[in-house]
Amino acid sequence: MRAVLPVRPVFGSTRSPSASKTGLTGSTARKASYLADLLVGTSTVDVGVDFRINLIVFESLGAGAFLQRLGRLGRHTSYNDRQGHEQAFTSFAAYALVPAFIFERLTQPDNGQPAALHAGATYTRDELAQFIARAFPTPTTFTQYTRLWGRFVPARVFQTLSRKELRASFGAVREQLKQRYYDLTHASMVKTCKEWEERDKQGEGLLITEAHSFRGGSPFDCGLLKPDEGEAISYDLFWLLANGQLELLDQASFRAALRRMNRPDAAFARGFQRFFFRWRGMRSQREPVTILLGPQVATWGPERHQTAQVLPGIQVDCAGHDCLTQLNRELLDAPCVGLLVPGFEPRQLQRTCALPLSLQLLPYRANGDAGEQTGTIAFGRDALLLDSRLRQRPVGASPSAPLIF
Repeated sequence: MRAVLPVRPVFGSTRSPSASKTGLTGSTARKASYLADLLVGTSTVDVGVDFRINLIVFESLGAGAFLQRLGRLGRHTSYNDRQGHEQAFTSFAAYALVPAFIFERLTQPDNGQPAALHAGATYTRDELAQFIARAFPTPTTFTQYTRLWGRFVPARVFQTLSRKELRASFGAVREQLKQRYYDLTHASMVKTCKEWEERDKQGEGLLITEAHSFRGGSPFDCGLLKPDEGEAISYDLFWLLANGQLELLDQASFRAALRRMNRPDAAFARGFQRFFFRWRGMRSQREPVTILLGPQVATWGPERHQTAQVLPGIQVDCAGHDCLTQLNRELLDAPCVGLLVPGFEPRQLQRTCALPLSLQLLPYRANGDAGEQTGTIAFGRDALLLDSRLRQRPVGASPSAPLIF
């Protein structure tokens, strides 16, 4: 459900008629897209792009993204038409698509206070930013992450400097870092290293590995070959399955194709990518992706819910891919870090916990003798972040409010 904050648009012409821009868009097409009459883009256009436009239509579920996207408008007072002549904009317009409750918070009185926005009124940039920030829920900041999981990063440094061959040279530095790390994480490095050892013994070492590799990537990154643009990128498996037409390749074939295009292939030889694909184009419509878990998951008690853990393996359900059987065979044999929240759809959990849109949440399903269990699952880095939020404030057994956007 969406509400619209409208103003009257005036649209100017630049060069090409239309274009799209996503994280998959190649460098040549990306540059050309900035000169189109109509550009349809994802969050890749939020920052670092200087458009000559006088009309923008956008949606946002967070105050930060709202202001970033609105900020793409009005950066120039003119544009160059197809003949190369400079033309002045006569007015500027924005359409913001927001959840209904945000629209109500902005346009209706609340607790005896007047509405924030009124039709025909004028507001400064700072005033509008304040109104938007108040209207949107404050996103979770994961303040407990450093104490719970971030501490394993400096613990790795501390453990390395504790080796016998390094103690004599770095003993003094190690003791100084020990105190600084405690001040930063509020955790003992000695106890953290012991916990690391215990988790390794209990088969939970992958949790620590994930904490060490906290670099913003996905544990399901894939190599994607785009022959039409002569390049290759890394992209998330679940997004690719939902939105793309794909041809599965083995690593050797993928790298050989790159070399034939005179492109470096070293970045795809380090083991960071789970699968390799050749891009065949976008689907006509997005297909839902559901994570399938083994029957034992349906029997797990509350102690294994809402906490990051090592899952024995997963499978994926997504229509339209001939290679899905092979993908699932490999995914099922590969343990991964995950977190389960039964009873919540992804958007319900996102709304309940005020989670940022960058946190990837997917629906899961597990069938067992006791019946079917459904809920939301997060993987890798996102699982650790969500773990730090839910340890502080776990959610109930079921959503307290229905979906409203």
